[in-house]
Amino acid sequence: MDVAVHFAIGLICMLAFLFAGCYVAEQVVQLNNLSVDGQVHQVPIRVNDNDMSGHLRLTPVFELMPKRNLDGVLQIGTNKEISSLPQYDTTTNLRWNFPSYVAGLSADYGLSKIISFSAGGNYSQVDGKHFFEWDLGLGLCFDGENSGGRLEAGLQWENIWYRATFDKYEVDHYIFGGEDSVKYLYSFSSNGNRSNVNFYVNLTLNTKFHSSPVNGFVRIGYGSTSLVDNDVLSGQEQGDVSQSVSFISLTPGLFLDIGEWNRIVLGCQFISPSSLNTSNPEWLISPMIQLDFTF
Repeated sequence: MDVAVHFAIGLICMLAFLFAGCYVAEQVVQLNNLSVDGQVHQVPIRVNDNDMSGHLRLTPVFELMPKRNLDGVLQIGTNKEISSLPQYDTTTNLRWNFPSYVAGLSADYGLSKIISFSAGGNYSQVDGKHFFEWDLGLGLCFDGENSGGRLEAGLQWENIWYRATFDKYEVDHYIFGGEDSVKYLYSFSSNGNRSNVNFYVNLTLNTKFHSSPVNGFVRIGYGSTSLVDNDVLSGQEQGDVSQSVSFISLTPGLFLDIGEWNRIVLGCQFISPSSLNTSNPEWLISPMIQLDFTF
């Protein structure tokens, strides 16, 4: 009897040890920090105070960016064990460097009284790096006696330069209870120039008192910019490191008619990176001026 009891106790202890030690090992690549050069792409202001059917509007644009960079905190991963490690900076892991100016040209053609097609491009420079960006969009126009509006959505082809640092870990997930364990393996970096396609949507409301040479507008916009995706790992590593930032924008301003069809547009863009955990500054402020020539 004593032998059977000792054998049973030993078997139970051995099975408990084996089961408790069973785990699934997962190798995880996680973004540590990211530096980006490039612009926050915004399409021109398009007010609606005339029937644009069959007309082409050309718009040169010049924007100033007094604030040259943004510091923020990206959500760097979903693995709590890794994200809580001391090497992950909770104050800032993103530095975004902006150009001092953006210059561009946009075209808008009235397909009908209520539908317009737009296309444009712009140029900027950051620390000797040249950036060219493009956009295509469709606008839904509507107007009243003394007011007008336009709802516009489209795609942006954006260009950025990135420098990223990644860490690789092995995470052991215990099957029969117990806290996961994390083991650091190594770090590596990736940098380069990448292009991506993102969307935007804008709503512009304006006055159109034809007896007054000056009218006002306000635009509310939303868009996103992809900063880094899994392609930067070049197939040498496996992981989900995609990061993008969403922006909301508010642009109030005035436009001055020069004749019936041409105008000067003056405004100030207030842009907020809404998807960052924190950002400094919280709002980017960018004065802008544009000229509209309609044919």
